[in-house]
Parts: sequence; C-alpha cells; structure tokens
Amino acid sequence: MRFDTRGVVLVPADLTLAEWPERAAQAGLNTIALHAPQQLDELATFIRGDAGSDAGSDAGQQFLAGCQRLNLRVEYALHAMSDLLPRELFEKDVTMFRVDQTGQRTPAFNCCPSSPHALEIISARAVEYARLFRPTTHRFFYWPDDGREWCRCDQCRGLSHSEQALLV
Repeated sequence: MRFDTRGVVLVPADLTLAEWPERAAQAGLNTIALHAPQQLDELATFIRGDAGSDAGSDAGQQFLAGCQRLNLRVEYALHAMSDLLPRELFEKDVTMFRVDQTGQRTPAFNCCPSSPHALEIISARAVEYARLFRPTTHRFFYWPDDGREWCRCDQCRGLSHSEQALLV
C-alpha cells in the first residue's frame, strides 16, 4: 500500500528547531500541517510576524521557504470555531450560538448551524483566514470544537453532531 500524503502535524512551538523541513524530507514525508489547537493568533504571528507585516516572521518565512525548497507541501489544521465566530458576538446576537442541554443559548463551544447570520460570519472569516494561511495542498481544514456539544435548538435538535458540523 502506498500513501500519497505522508506527513506530520506541528504547532508553532514545535518549530523552534529550524531544521524541521530537512528532517521531514529525510524521513520521507511530503506534507507538514501547521496546527492551531486553540486560537489562530499564535500561528498567524508565526506566519506573518508580530507586526502583521506581509513579510512574516523570520522563523515562519524561513520555515515556509525551506518547505518550498524541499518540495514539502504545507497545509493548516485549524480548530477555528472561536476565531470564525468570535465569542464576544454573543452579546450582539445570541441566536448565532448553540442551545445547551438546559435550553439556554451559550457562547461556549461551536455555534447554531441553523443561524444564517452565524454562517455568514463564519464563511466571511474563513475566507479571511484562507488569504492568510495559504496551503500549498489547496486543502483547507477548519474544524469545530472537538468533542464538544452542538446545538439543541428546535431546528438543530434532530441533527447529529456530524450533520451539524457538515452544515457549518
């Protein structure tokens, strides 16, 4: 059996070792996925630098250049729900956020997939992040809050967690 994608998932803190691209290539890997397990800020800072300049951080730009030089594909594995639908929007429109097991709207975890407004915001912000994180594989991974509850509002109650994630 041959796998087309042979890779590793790393967080920016793993990349203190500047030789990651070389080591990955020597190990026969062809893809490195950069992961943001919580907030995307840490990964964004690594890619573009503290000032948010287009030039990026030296370490981030050197990493990406090393991957390009060695024909290593780069993609981004993003647990991004709280960045795609910022929790501070709860005060403006609670209907964008899920109904919990007690029947109350809560900004904790995921969203309400039946909210057109939530989906509009999530879509727009996903495009913004796609412009920042440019995977050379042309695959985008925006994941929900893993293992967390989804919405139990009247429209969502009959949908499984997987179905709700697919709607988003």
